[in-house]
Amino acid sequence: MKTAPFICVACFLVGTGLMFFLFEYLLIPGKDAQIAALSLKSESVADQNQELASLRGKLAVLENARPHFAEKESGISVSPLPNLKDQAIYSMDLKLTNNGQHGATNLTTNVLCMPQTLTDPPGVKLANNDANEIPSGGPIVLSDQIKPLGPDVPPQFIYLQIRYEDSESENGKLYSQDWCLSWEGAKDGYAKSNFNSVSAENKLRILNYVRRQGVQIFSDPH
Repeated sequence: MKTAPFICVACFLVGTGLMFFLFEYLLIPGKDAQIAALSLKSESVADQNQELASLRGKLAVLENARPHFAEKESGISVSPLPNLKDQAIYSMDLKLTNNGQHGATNLTTNVLCMPQTLTDPPGVKLANNDANEIPSGGPIVLSDQIKPLGPDVPPQFIYLQIRYEDSESENGKLYSQDWCLSWEGAKDGYAKSNFNSVSAENKLRILNYVRRQGVQIFSDPH
């Protein structure tokens, strides 16, 4: 009778082993295949993450090397007209330089020059397209005459916008930049040649004026 507990324990152990066997090998068919599939899936996800990180790195390098323009030494030159009393030509020159590592192509420019009251039509309104490449370090010079041509010209605002593509990029992405500048005007034929930057308040006034002139501002959210 003392052997009964040992028999019970043995039966329990045998039963537990049988249940484990059934659970491990009969109730879960293909367990090794499932583990292998999960392992392959993990490796695939890791490879995809590595490829994504590599692509992001390449895009970052490309973005850092993209063309980018800086405005420098723009201004006004005054040319008196000797045959016409109190008359002069005021020539506006906007000068940009590509400081990026890549060239720029398919350049589109918009220029407006208008009295700072922002109530009159612009004295200058230019829109140009240029398919030629502007290489790294290459210049852009946009010139025109400011009207009227009398000895006095009221203070002016100048708006310049450019759009272009990266010459070494195949995705056709367009970049845009714009500048808002001011000029003090001319009095009795005397004029300061340099342009100045504008305040944030005046920039908003200029952009609203430019929109009213039918010029799309590409820096606006779309």
